[in-house]
Amino acid sequence: MTTRVRAVLLDLDGTLLDHKGAAQAAFLTACVQWLPDLDEQERQEAHAEWQRLEAIHMRAYLNKAVTFQEQRRTRLRGVLSAYGQDAMAVSDAKADELFTIYSRHYEKAWTAYDDVPEAMDFLGTAPAGVAVLSNGDRLQQEAKLASIGLTLKLPLFTPSDVG
Repeated sequence: MTTRVRAVLLDLDGTLLDHKGAAQAAFLTACVQWLPDLDEQERQEAHAEWQRLEAIHMRAYLNKAVTFQEQRRTRLRGVLSAYGQDAMAVSDAKADELFTIYSRHYEKAWTAYDDVPEAMDFLGTAPAGVAVLSNGDRLQQEAKLASIGLTLKLPLFTPSDVG
């Protein structure tokens, strides 16, 4: 018995786009502004804390306990607090402003993995349907697809689409 593949679902972050590399570069750059007294080693340690907080707060977002914006603010306050800043004194507006520093650097660092163009060419000739399934925010994921040239090539499904 032969099974025919009818659809291929690809994750965006970590499969098509180098999220880890972009996030690390963005954090290390933003951290210089957020926590200017840290040396390089301390910034690396702060990045590990940032990743830990991201896992916790993205899970809360995916469980619909907080909004996408709220998880960003909480994550930022968490890393500031871990390095001695009074996170409670950081208003939502200030947290958004500080997170924008990270976001700008993150967006600048978005790149597709080297093998993505070849894989897309191959999948484009396959009889199976191909789409992106992501747990991220729809607007951000659309921007990522556009930045790596895949907007018109692949449909996107996010939590806001499928619940």
